[in-house]
Amino acid sequence: MEHKFILVVGAGRSSSSLISYLLAQASIHNWTITIGDISLQAAQDRVGTSPYGKPVQFNIDEYERSRKAIAACDLVISLLPAHLHPLVAKICLAEKKHLLNASYVSDEMKALDSQVKSNELLFLNECGLDPGIDHMSAMQVIDK
Repeated sequence: MEHKFILVVGAGRSSSSLISYLLAQASIHNWTITIGDISLQAAQDRVGTSPYGKPVQFNIDEYERSRKAIAACDLVISLLPAHLHPLVAKICLAEKKHLLNASYVSDEMKALDSQVKSNELLFLNECGLDPGIDHMSAMQVIDK
């Protein structure tokens, strides 16, 4: 199984369940999970003692450092505030990396759609509690 590198940006309160899940699944799926946050301490706290996690300082306003972190992974999961997703998305597009985030699709994200498709990338939005679970719950009702 090929080793995959996942970068989670944003280690705030809403990130704990996802990061715990990814770290728990990492050995099964051959993943390394890099947790990036403006606070290195917050990233370290989320990684804890997991041998599959790597904390890094990540500030989307530091373009070159952000670009290097994104370039080193296969998938980016952005848990940053919604207004920062387009900044992450533009780097992902330039580095040809897939992106998931929990926020509604903004006009700025919609504007990237044709470039994302032409680069055969997956940018999946609305993968969180709200939006996200509401969509999945609706599908469950429709499927029944």
